[in-house]
Order: sequence, then structure tokens, then C-alpha cells
Amino acid sequence: MKKYILLLIVPIFFSCNSKKEKVEPSIKNESETEIEKNKETLKDEAESMDTKKSDLQHDNLKGSVQRVSIYTYDLDYKNGEEYEINTKLDEDIYYNKNGFIVTEINFEDEEEGLKFKNIYDSNNNKIDEKTFHDGDIVSHYNNTFDNSNLVASIHCFYDYSNETVKEECTSFEVLTKNSNDITEYVYLDSKKLINSSDKYDQYNNPIELIFYNEGMPEYTVKYIYSKTGRLIGSNWYDNNNGETISSSEYVYDNNGNLIEEIDINKTFGWSDRYKYNYLEFDNYNNWTKRILIDVSDEEYPIKNYYKRTISYY
Repeated sequence: MKKYILLLIVPIFFSCNSKKEKVEPSIKNESETEIEKNKETLKDEAESMDTKKSDLQHDNLKGSVQRVSIYTYDLDYKNGEEYEINTKLDEDIYYNKNGFIVTEINFEDEEEGLKFKNIYDSNNNKIDEKTFHDGDIVSHYNNTFDNSNLVASIHCFYDYSNETVKEECTSFEVLTKNSNDITEYVYLDSKKLINSSDKYDQYNNPIELIFYNEGMPEYTVKYIYSKTGRLIGSNWYDNNNGETISSSEYVYDNNGNLIEEIDINKTFGWSDRYKYNYLEFDNYNNWTKRILIDVSDEEYPIKNYYKRTISYY
């Protein structure tokens, strides 16, 4: 859950890593009319989810996916033909048969970086989460759930040199309550969480997080979802004056693929806009090649190339 939160908030403050290449600003099959239509479709979805979303659903993957390997690459041209160069493994993700991530490995210059390992109970609740770096455990979370499969508590501790040191959970991922290392959660009608620093819905989607600085609340971020649990926006607020700092908006096509992202930072007066162009799909309609295009500067868009291999059970 903590990892998932990080992924959601990073685009607000940072632009995507870019492989700079001047390209034509036109985007295939993505007219403004289509984007507006997709926005309305997602916001007006009438059918709500009645079960917990799996990681496969969050990642918009179809079929019994076992492993996804994501690569970055560049394009070069020779004798009028296009070919790939500088292909690098960026991320390796393993799912269990119920569609939840058991291992995720991030790579830095083709060297293994952070590794995340998860354990689930029979109800697909994530009861144990470990983060490794260079083979050492850098964080460890034990989660408990109530009879409704809602988060009851999170116990976190850190492991240095194989010696477990329990610390208060004062990081932005999990906030302490009553000065101990357990964060208690209380839900309203078994759906919405109340009376807690951080708030999640019944699908473990973060809906409100508070970030502290030297023990004082500094920022609050609120997430907005469609009725089927798809993230469509987020807003950051300054706890000192209540003003909006930044906001993000996400637009999807009718197959659930992200096609546009807009990040606006009101404090510094800049905005970033990204479009996604999908080139190839496998037999399960999962994309295998796509281009992320930074169109923040419409005159000089920047292309980032991704491909992925997908294996199934």
C-alpha cells in the first residue's frame, strides 16, 4: 500500500524522466473531443465495484498475468529504417494467481535497485510488506484486518544489519497515533474511513493523506476516483493557509489505458502535460509498446519509449 501511494504522488512534483528527441506535436487517435468524451464516461460510470480490486485491475492488465517486465529504449534510423537501441530493463513485476503483486523490482542502470516483497492472507489482504535495497531490509510493515477485510492497524519497523529496531512510524507513508507505532483505523459503515490521519476507501485506495514536517501537519493530498475506483485526479493543499498547491488529472480511453496526464503547480506557476500513444497489444489486449510524450512544450515535445513482455499462468 505504501508503494502504491508513492506512485500516485510522485508526478505532482516531478516531471517524468525524459529521453529528449524533437518530434512532431501531433498525437495519433487522441483528439480533444475524444478526451472530453472519456472524461465524462469515467465520471458518469454507474456501476460500482463490489469486490476488492486486484493489482492486475489497478494496473489495467487482462488475463491471468504472472510476470510483467518493462523496458525503456530509444529509436535510431539507418537506411531509412527505424530500429531500437539502448534497451534497458526498468521494472520487473510478479503477480500471484489472484492478481496481487508478490515481488516488484526496480532497476537503476540495469542494476537491481529497490525490491518489494508482499505476503497475503486467504482474503487477499496484504499482511506483510518488506522493502529491500542491496539485499538488506530497509522497511517492514505488518498489517492487520478486521472481519470486513478493512485495515485495522499497521505495525511498522525497520531492520538494520539484521537487528530489528522498532521505531515510531513518522514517515509520510504511515503516521503514528498516540505516540506509538500502531496506526488505528476506524471506518464509517464499513466503507469510508474516519477519525484517522490517513484515509483510505474500502478498496485500499488512499483518499486523503497528511504529510508532516517536524511533527506538524504541512501538506494534505486528496485523491479523486471514478465510480469503478480508477484514479482521475488529485489535489495538494497547504495546511498553513488551506490554499491549493498543485493538482493532477488523469484521462483514460475506453479500454482503461491512460492517455493523458496534466500536472499543475500553482505555487511555481508551471504545468506539465503528458500524452500516451499505444502502438502494440498482445492477445489479451494488454499493451506491449507505448510512447509517453511530454507535450508541456508543444513546440518541442519529448518522446519516451516503453515496451513490456508479459507472461501468463
